[in-house]
Amino acid sequence: MADKLYVDETVTVTFEMWDGSLSQTKPEYRPHSAWLTAAAVSQITLTISKPTPTVDQVKTLAGGGITASGRAGEWKATFDTDGGVGRYWIDWRATTTAGYSAVSVSSVTAKRRPA
Repeated sequence: MADKLYVDETVTVTFEMWDGSLSQTKPEYRPHSAWLTAAAVSQITLTISKPTPTVDQVKTLAGGGITASGRAGEWKATFDTDGGVGRYWIDWRATTTAGYSAVSVSSVTAKRRPA
């Protein structure tokens, strides 16, 4: 991610999933048999909580906004820092076709653009 983010910019975020029984830790290379294919993932939901009292932005794999990145086991989405100055929470939740759940939470902070 960028070193500095400003309000009203577009941020691209990624989410990775791998089979924990094939590799207990994140595989270090691609292709690797542990990286999950799109067929092995039943749902992914991304919730962006913005710093102002606005409605959270929600994107889903089925409903749009989340796409395969082109790399094995990786999905991507974009969102805008249009909620003002502050911290944007990025909450990924996914389920495989076998019922395994994965969660990844991170955040970015947007600042005012210097004059």
